[in-house]
Amino acid sequence: MKIVTVTYDQAKGTLTISPEDIEIVYKQGDWVEWKFHNIPPGSFGYLRFDNAPALGPFHSLRTLAQKSVVGKGNTGATSNVTHPYEAMLLSRKPPGVLAVSSKAFVIQEAADPNTTPDIKVTYEGKDKALVVDPMEIGLNLGDTATWHFRGFPEGCFATLQFDSGEASPHPFADFYITAPLPGEPTGTFRAHGIGFRTKIVEESPQKYVVQVLDLPASLSYHIQVRDSLGGIVSTDDPLIDNLGPPIPD
Repeated sequence: MKIVTVTYDQAKGTLTISPEDIEIVYKQGDWVEWKFHNIPPGSFGYLRFDNAPALGPFHSLRTLAQKSVVGKGNTGATSNVTHPYEAMLLSRKPPGVLAVSSKAFVIQEAADPNTTPDIKVTYEGKDKALVVDPMEIGLNLGDTATWHFRGFPEGCFATLQFDSGEASPHPFADFYITAPLPGEPTGTFRAHGIGFRTKIVEESPQKYVVQVLDLPASLSYHIQVRDSLGGIVSTDDPLIDNLGPPIPD
């Protein structure tokens, strides 16, 4: 994990980044965290990359409260690519911007694409293999994973079973499925696992209590394509790597 410190000087109205150049060498489970310091109430940190893709070399950016941004995954590259960006301190009130840093850079070395925490599940037809990409994902405490299902014929559906123990049917605080958006092809849908390794054990209009699940370093799960009668027509057994808290103690 690489840490980048972003500091706001209210008297000068400046935002500074340290270090300015970060060399990213992506492996499964790596991530980068930008820690914002001296953040006034009602403001939040933001990263703006100059060129496409919009998130620089990262597949996803996760915001932790208002003081931290975590970059995960990897868009992939065939040679070293420099991604210039600026850190911004934004406010909810007009004019909306408190400070902008000078240019900084993420230097991305050649790496295979890693779409964690998004997983593509493609059904290529009866008696053909179910394609799950990536087969192994790395999730930190609190992460949300999304499975994108494609190519499902009418009447077919998918089920996911997790080897997370009898006490919990899945290793997430919540799990739900969404229908295709307007204009999307038929046979597509999504499943979302929210809050990896957490479980809501008490809920009321005023509060909820979250328990952190004790899971092994890696756990398998099972994706099964089923016909309209519930029969299994295709299956695969990917893995989830349990990476622990997103911010080490």
